Amino acid sequence: MIEKILPCINHSRRISILGVENKHYLSFSRGYNVLIGPNGSGKTTLLESTYSCKHCKIKQSKKNLIKYLSIESLNENTLFKTNPIIRAIIDSRATFSSEGQFAKESLSFQNYSGEDCLLIDTPETGLDYNEEKEISKLIKKLSLKNDIQIILATHSLRFIENADRIIEFEKSYLERMLESNNETVKNLRKFNPS
Repeated sequence: MIEKILPCINHSRRISILGVENKHYLSFSRGYNVLIGPNGSGKTTLLESTYSCKHCKIKQSKKNLIKYLSIESLNENTLFKTNPIIRAIIDSRATFSSEGQFAKESLSFQNYSGEDCLLIDTPETGLDYNEEKEISKLIKKLSLKNDIQIILATHSLRFIENADRIIEFEKSYLERMLESNNETVKNLRKFNPS
């Protein structure tokens, strides 16, 4: 499990929450951690640098294995190249299902062989409301069932609902998201009063 991360000087410049002068670690809980903030604030940079940068300092509870999943790695064109049988099953199901259904299948069929940390970048891309809700529950279930720490970047409230810890990459970002959601609901009720 990742306890803390201090991005290297190169990556800290691209992460708004951790400026070059602001040399502190970013802490994570054991369970389901969600990164939120506007585009360009550094959520993806943090995930990618955590996974691949040798200069970023990562404090771990043990020498853990990390798996990084982006929308590209859950895409049917890049997934399961090493296992043709699972790839054939997924491909045939994908022919008759939506992108959200494919993402659910992909997450379910992932081979979690010893990883105790799963980094997930914006899984909501291309999903409808119900698919977001189902995949959010699936991710939380993966975390609990397999004792896997989740660090997930999102713009969707559905993926925030089940979080154990929310990390804002811009001050009061969650509050603004909720206010915007309430305002949208209010505006929609003008057209469709219940």
